[in-house]
Amino acid sequence: MSPKRTPLRIIELPKRSAYYQRGYRFIVTGPLVNGKRWRNFFKFKKEAETFFHEKQVELANRGTALLELPEIVRVAAVEAQETLAKYGATIQEAVRFYVNHIEKEKKLKDSKTVDAVKEEYLKWQEKKNLRPATLLDLRSRAGKVASFFYGRPMAGITPADVNAFVDHAGGSPRNRLNNLKKCSQLFNYAKRQGYVVINPCGLAERVKVDESGDITVLPPSKVRGLLETALQHDRALVPYVAIGAFAGLRVKELKALLWEEIDFTQKLIEVKAGKAKTRQRRLVDICDTLMTWVMPFRKRAGLVVDGFNFRKRFENVRTLAEFPTWEPNCLRHSCASYRVALEPDLAKVALQMGHDVETLLRYYRGIVKPEAAKEYWGIVPPEKTKTIAFPVA
Repeated sequence: MSPKRTPLRIIELPKRSAYYQRGYRFIVTGPLVNGKRWRNFFKFKKEAETFFHEKQVELANRGTALLELPEIVRVAAVEAQETLAKYGATIQEAVRFYVNHIEKEKKLKDSKTVDAVKEEYLKWQEKKNLRPATLLDLRSRAGKVASFFYGRPMAGITPADVNAFVDHAGGSPRNRLNNLKKCSQLFNYAKRQGYVVINPCGLAERVKVDESGDITVLPPSKVRGLLETALQHDRALVPYVAIGAFAGLRVKELKALLWEEIDFTQKLIEVKAGKAKTRQRRLVDICDTLMTWVMPFRKRAGLVVDGFNFRKRFENVRTLAEFPTWEPNCLRHSCASYRVALEPDLAKVALQMGHDVETLLRYYRGIVKPEAAKEYWGIVPPEKTKTIAFPVA
């Protein structure tokens, strides 16, 4: 069997040909395209042979489909290539970009909305045995995210959108950072579920927070004034203020503390794991200063803090003590700062505060001077005249 004849041919033009008279010497002919055989004319044999071999490879790879493209398509391709050349791009790159764009649009159309994912996320969090207060904070912050992006596909949120959300939520630098963190947690959940490819919060602008900027440390005179005001106007609040100021329990730990968890013989306060923020049991020393304030109010059992109308009662006392504003854990922050100023064993302080040493140093070291710390730990009830210093050993 004779080999199959190629549809491409190089023909040398005869001298009598009109094309020969115009300077052309060779012609390359190819297969039929839209019913007509195409031809290309060349003045030199080397040019014709180069073109011939290129078309041979092209036909071998793609058949006649490329050659059979309508004229309007070929013209459009040339114009597109000229336009793209200005930007250093090719037709293939433009096609890939367009296809990726269409696929992305399709995914966005099929993507779950932020508010729908928020509901899933909260249900998942409810199964993790989180404390009610933690869940309440999650619902609040995740709700802000869902409200801001209501109805928008999860996969369509960009870092710029996240920045806009943080700006819209506003608040202090610490609050802005917390909103960003909670937003990031929501998107991390969505990423694990396959709803998004990347977490846009990772590329958003992070808010810089002064490490000690949110720490309120009360001067000794203000703590003394608050205790004496409570002693005069609402004696039931004295243990709350005293334990917060001289044992450093958190507000939530204080409100859950029972009298039977205070060992006056061993001079220890037990913070049970279920009540501690870190969910780890710890024992806190009762210093002599704290003992002088709490002993007169000692009970056999029950809550240390009388919760009846507590908020209004405490607001009244602190107003009388000239505290126009109040940071919830400022008594704890004061206790930690004044302890660090005098206590050489920082590991012990960290353990009793429910911190690690690194956190203790980052937030509380160098906040107050030793002289102020000595004054702080010498705060005693008015009828006591002897100065009681905090035991360093």
